[in-house]
Amino acid sequence: MDSQIVMANHVHAIIEIEGDHQFSPHPEGLPPIHGISPAAGSLAAIVRSYKAGVTRRCIELGLRREIWQARYYERIIRGDSNISAVREYIFNNPKNWVQDPDL
Repeated sequence: MDSQIVMANHVHAIIEIEGDHQFSPHPEGLPPIHGISPAAGSLAAIVRSYKAGVTRRCIELGLRREIWQARYYERIIRGDSNISAVREYIFNNPKNWVQDPDL
């Protein structure tokens, strides 16, 4: 996890996945995709595990069970200037909370 912020109604995070993966320059030798479950170590598997863990904890605390949207937004960040801009956006996100249209 590079950077993250948990807001009242959403989460922002930069997740760095090391090793060969779909977007590697030369992704030879990757295991084939089978079934509907995401491959271990993939972003989809990481997000699914995070959502499952938070949901389990919410249930333990007696909070509502349905807290997640079905999907999530992802984007590949390339280059130092891009990652710096996203880190700054994440860091400053709480300051913009009062302007959130879903508030």
